[in-house]
Amino acid sequence: MVLSDRFISSGSVLVGALLLFFTMTSVGVAQDKNKGFYLGVGAGQADQKDTCDDAFESCDDTDLGWKVFGGYKFNQCFGLETGAVDFGESEFDTPILNLDTLTIVPGALRAKVDGFFLTSLVEWPVNDKFSVLAKLGMIYWDVEFSITDTADNLELIGDEDKNGTDIFFG
Repeated sequence: MVLSDRFISSGSVLVGALLLFFTMTSVGVAQDKNKGFYLGVGAGQADQKDTCDDAFESCDDTDLGWKVFGGYKFNQCFGLETGAVDFGESEFDTPILNLDTLTIVPGALRAKVDGFFLTSLVEWPVNDKFSVLAKLGMIYWDVEFSITDTADNLELIGDEDKNGTDIFFG
């Protein structure tokens, strides 16, 4: 279990995922530029940074990430936003210890990261077409991971969860 704890607790999965959150290409639809409700979607490449640094064999820590969000702008400068985000899945192949047989077998570790967020927005218009936007909020994140014995196609640990909340900004 030490290998799976290191894989999940590295924190780099969350940091990489949060970086993705702020760099995803987003498309939003608003009723009024200065106030009102809006909805949007975003998609991009999710890179769970540093996940593959200690991998012994093949590793894939990039995937398609997406988010769906909506919010309300109270005026031209202030608003609230909420949504759901999927940071993708990472997987790497590595030798693992099968605790049933106490043997080292070829294995695969998989982690899927997603979450829900609530942010406050502060926007400073520079001109009619450009403004500077700052976000501060909370995210509830969830990591589901599994460990599989690939030689026998046997799931040793399936859908274990680690979750929490963090403050984020951008």
